[in-house]
Amino acid sequence: MIKILKNVPIPATKRRGPKSKHQDLHDVVANWEVGDCVVFEIDAKNKKGYPISSRESVFRLAARRRNQKTTSRKNEDTNSITVWRIE
Repeated sequence: MIKILKNVPIPATKRRGPKSKHQDLHDVVANWEVGDCVVFEIDAKNKKGYPISSRESVFRLAARRRNQKTTSRKNEDTNSITVWRIE
């Protein structure tokens, strides 16, 4: 027979695993304002040969999840990508 327990409080959920690998990027997304920009170094090329930055991709995804609009520009001279918050 199964016993029913009444008025048992639900324990708080525990966070699984360590903090995010890119926690510093998530902290910046939480604190930056419209008009601010962040510069990332280009660290790879995609299948078509275009320069990309893995940290920039994570950063823009984190901003999109917080409903923040961004735009970016690649600078081949300095080998970097700049991301601005526009809304």
